[in-house]
Amino acid sequence: MLKLSPIKGKKTFEKIFAQAKKFRSDSINAFICFRSYLPNNENITVNIYYAVSVSKKIAKKAVVRNRIKRLLRESLRYSIIQPFFCENFILIENIVLIWRKPILSPGHIRLNDVIPELFEVLKSAINYYTEKVNDSVQKNIHIIN
Repeated sequence: MLKLSPIKGKKTFEKIFAQAKKFRSDSINAFICFRSYLPNNENITVNIYYAVSVSKKIAKKAVVRNRIKRLLRESLRYSIIQPFFCENFILIENIVLIWRKPILSPGHIRLNDVIPELFEVLKSAINYYTEKVNDSVQKNIHIIN
């Protein structure tokens, strides 16, 4: 079972930014830390720590920034119940989402605008991880032979 929990603390953010892999879409930058081990038991609750951020340079009004943050959080909640992401979300330990596309008013952005951007970032992260794992498996096979 997956559970989303917010990231807290400056040291935690510094650690994530130092170790994370960066992924991009047109509107979102994502810093993702992958797990070093995968839980074997399906009954165990897996915490995925997240944070969302919108700069004042992107939207001057707090109303707009807060709406974008709410939409990012909701799209994350929506993505963990999708079949493709539900299976692969266990790979992710920490995720920091930063919105980087300027928006003038809160009425100009909808959840349907945010979800495809997040899905694009998550797919690229999952593809990166699977390629990385496949490469390490191939290297181990060559070492054994």
